[in-house]
Amino acid sequence: VPMRYLDALMTHTGELTVTKTRMAHATQSIRELTSLWDVWKNGRQRNSAIRLQNTQERLDQLISSLSQNLAENNTRLDLIAREFDEKIRTLRLVPLSTIFLPFPRLVRELAKEQGKEIEFVMEGGDISVDKQILEEMKDPLLHLLRNAVDHGMETPEEREKAGKSPQGKLILKAIQSGSHIIIEVQDDGLGLDPEKIKQVALKRKLYPVSYTHLRAHETKAN
Repeated sequence: VPMRYLDALMTHTGELTVTKTRMAHATQSIRELTSLWDVWKNGRQRNSAIRLQNTQERLDQLISSLSQNLAENNTRLDLIAREFDEKIRTLRLVPLSTIFLPFPRLVRELAKEQGKEIEFVMEGGDISVDKQILEEMKDPLLHLLRNAVDHGMETPEEREKAGKSPQGKLILKAIQSGSHIIIEVQDDGLGLDPEKIKQVALKRKLYPVSYTHLRAHETKAN
């Protein structure tokens, strides 16, 4: 945990201690108020005018002071609670690099298995994300990177035939945009072959053969 986060929490802990002391004083004032109320009631029963007047003046002072202290303490506690909530949430933040670290090796091994040359670039690893969200992102990112290597990238020979550099480029990028984080996976490969995908879908009966397709086949047969 970065030291600046702990320092901030310590500062707010100090604020809580101060507010606790202020509330302890308010509690003492409430005890005095209760005691004076008893005195005032007893004095009223005995019709002691002077004693009643003095007690009432003190009661007025205490009530005014307590009302003001209560408002101030509530405001301070509300502020401290929000600050605590914000700072504690920051303790859950971890840099994206914690899940980015295994990816270069993964890409390197996949590329080697398939005889492909890939330059893998990672950007934005220093951006912090909630730990739970980070864990949920790991598998989808792995899947995207595997797809990019398996299906997106061509072999060096195929790339050279297409007039490209034999080495492909795969980029994993994180961008902070306000309160949102955008993660992009880009590659400069040819990508998926739509026609091949369509033929596999037809073969596995995952895609309905339309009347047009049937007519086309009939025409060819004739």
